[in-house]
Amino acid sequence: MLVVAIAAVFVVQILCLVLLMDQDTTVATAVAPCIPDAQQQPQRPLSYYHQQHKINLDAKVPLVMVGTDGSGTRGVAAILQQLGVPLVVDDFVQLDVHAASIGGWTPLVRSALSHKDIDAVLSQYLLRELPPRWDQQYATHEHAAMSPTVSFAFKAPIAMTLIPQLRRIFDGRFKLVHVVRDGRDIAFSDNQSPVNKYYEVVHGKDGSDTHCKAMRLWNDWNVQAHRWMRDDPNYLVVRSEDLMSPRRGAVLQRLARFVDAPGVPCSLREVPQRGSYGKWKQLADAGMLQELNRIGKEGLELFGYVD
Repeated sequence: MLVVAIAAVFVVQILCLVLLMDQDTTVATAVAPCIPDAQQQPQRPLSYYHQQHKINLDAKVPLVMVGTDGSGTRGVAAILQQLGVPLVVDDFVQLDVHAASIGGWTPLVRSALSHKDIDAVLSQYLLRELPPRWDQQYATHEHAAMSPTVSFAFKAPIAMTLIPQLRRIFDGRFKLVHVVRDGRDIAFSDNQSPVNKYYEVVHGKDGSDTHCKAMRLWNDWNVQAHRWMRDDPNYLVVRSEDLMSPRRGAVLQRLARFVDAPGVPCSLREVPQRGSYGKWKQLADAGMLQELNRIGKEGLELFGYVD
């Protein structure tokens, strides 16, 4: 009897081990293993890689990062750099391009929102100025694996209002990463420059609260950007909240596939602190929250921020 009991316990242990192995296999197939970080190499100008034929600069297929100010585009830009995508910048803190040579983005966007033709001015900047500036503005690591379909990337959040122009200028040959953050957080952002610069161009002086104005722009612009690009395989939506959650690994995998990177470096897998995400829960009273939910209903539902 003792032998039978011992054998029974042994069988149960084996069954438990098999079940655990099955569970581990399920998790592993959901999120692929990360790849080791390559040894850090000396920074070199992009001209070095052009001369070594390591990327094709003549293709001029850009990746554009857009999103409402405060949505997390800077974090996504930094991730793309670590995935090996060449990034053109004017501001090495915000990682933006400012289009200063043509007067900045503000007059272009105001003109576009007023239905004026801006293609000639915008194409001069995008096609003639950005590529020659790569040598001065971007440095990369020698081990970086470049996407065969992306020549360079640039971050211009407000360009989300210029997608039809981007399509015409690049003849449809570009990729777009659309970074989204809960509009209720954007409504309570300290940075309300989009409201100050653009709200009255579209909606006039309507006496709305600043938080409501911010939510209206968030809803209008993000929903419209999605409508313009939703059926395009070169379009990817990234919710910045997902990068601060256990879903981070899956989102990083999608980004890596989108730019044809060989994998996700292990150093990117750690989930950072959430910071101010979800601050609207502490800052919005019941009346304000009801109004923000009403104004942003379409966008909040579209991007999965409401049940």
